[in-house]
Amino acid sequence: MGKAMHKDTVIFGGDKTYKLSGFSSWADAKKAVIEQIGPRQTPMWSQAESALKTWQKEAALEDAYVKIGVVDGALVLRAKSKRFLGDEERDAVLLKGYKIAAEAWAKEQQEGTTQHRSGREIIALELKDVKKREDGYKLLKSLGVNDTQLALLLDDAAVTKVLKAVRVPEEDIPGIVRSKVLINDPQVTLNALLAAIDKTDDGKMLSKLVQKLGISAALLNGLAHGVSNEVVAKELVKLGVKARRAEEVSMILLDAETPDEKTNRKLRDAAGVDDIIKRLVKLGIPQATAHDWGYGSGYSEDVIVDAVVAKGVDRSVARKIAQKLLP
Repeated sequence: MGKAMHKDTVIFGGDKTYKLSGFSSWADAKKAVIEQIGPRQTPMWSQAESALKTWQKEAALEDAYVKIGVVDGALVLRAKSKRFLGDEERDAVLLKGYKIAAEAWAKEQQEGTTQHRSGREIIALELKDVKKREDGYKLLKSLGVNDTQLALLLDDAAVTKVLKAVRVPEEDIPGIVRSKVLINDPQVTLNALLAAIDKTDDGKMLSKLVQKLGISAALLNGLAHGVSNEVVAKELVKLGVKARRAEEVSMILLDAETPDEKTNRKLRDAAGVDDIIKRLVKLGIPQATAHDWGYGSGYSEDVIVDAVVAKGVDRSVARKIAQKLLP
């Protein structure tokens, strides 16, 4: 054709050089074209492949490279070899009326954005615009969030965790969190907590719920050391749990892992010094102190043990932690 292929129209071979000799990147070329005109157009790939094989035999195109772009309104596969006395070019038309096809595809994509979204993505968009907490909770329930999870939406971290758990698209989460509309107010939290406690029989979850309600970790730990479950039941009644359910919950908690037992288990399961340090910091050990234990020198095993035990950890577990930290 001999006409210019302007740089801003090149859709393949612009950022990366494809040599004509040994060219085999048809999949990449077709992908680049489909991205511009959609999957329903029918470029003349067979003719282009046949033409390219012929060009590969021409001595004048020995060092030529391949690109795809627009020439005179058509989408063209071009092989070009730069020469001092004039470039050697060969063109094969892939699609006439390229501009019309590209504009039609762009319009179709724009109009179909909402239609092509999954139900979960659409709900995420609605969550970003929701103004009332109850409306937000209806949407969350449609994503599979249960009453227990709703009861624990007390801060940004809890909201983020729930949204991730129900696979709300990552890019939509920050906007939803910033709106604050999903965070519970005290009365809603109390009602939701009581409803969740009434429906939940899982010991670990009940332990979290009753602590949110106001039962202290110390009292729950006491269940493992002789405190009667009736004491816990009475405290639950004071906080609004019905008497019969309070007794049932206290019995479940009697067999459940206490907060201290959970702490001990997590420390026992810690893998490596960095993981131990992270867990100790969560326990209340200052970051600098925990780091010095793991990477410093001059600390005795007993000093570390006593400090960790003071945070409620069993001495045997604290001893193992100290031995892992010290060289």
